[in-house]
Amino acid sequence: MTVSNMAKIALLSLGMAVAGCTNNPSDQVVLTAVKDIADGRNPPAQPSEAELQQQLRQAMASTDGPLGLVRFEKPGTVAIIRVVETNGPYRTWGSWGLSERRSLTTRNGFVTATRGLGRDLMSSDIARSLALVSARREGQATRTQRYLDGDNQTYAVTATCTITNGGAAGGKLTLMRERCVADGREFTNTYKVTDSGVITESSQWLGAYFGKTMLQRLR
Repeated sequence: MTVSNMAKIALLSLGMAVAGCTNNPSDQVVLTAVKDIADGRNPPAQPSEAELQQQLRQAMASTDGPLGLVRFEKPGTVAIIRVVETNGPYRTWGSWGLSERRSLTTRNGFVTATRGLGRDLMSSDIARSLALVSARREGQATRTQRYLDGDNQTYAVTATCTITNGGAAGGKLTLMRERCVADGREFTNTYKVTDSGVITESSQWLGAYFGKTMLQRLR
């Protein structure tokens, strides 16, 4: 049996187990996201069954606050995450069940930094892109992302981006696209945005080391 199939079975079992012990409507949002992964709509690369079970149990029992789901295309990890620190408009998210602390920082759904994941994204300048996406407006933007390389040196990648409105994305959500060019590479980020400008789900390119990162707000 492949790792991918084992992961799907583990997640399905996890979803059914939790479904049998909760009647909380907010918990059902978490279950839906987990089942989406298991059904292959957002397939995880190499999740750990025990880790996901532990994270979900602790998330349900420990907090009524914001929860999210993150999947890194590279290095191939998926985790349920919670807010561990807030600094103005920035939220730092951490996960349960890991031997060392790993985190990512967001500003209204835009990933601005990571820690403990290797060759981290140290900081980002995304103000113009964030303003356009949150307002569901089209336009041009420049973003800069600073990374840590294998020699612990920081280098910057600056991208020129075009923001476009992709129309309705289900419910009251609008799909926004951010098409960028940086150092000869082209990539497209997508965001689902509410009428009030809140980003609830995204797919963002964080560089060659991370690849795409899928981030979903569960509650």
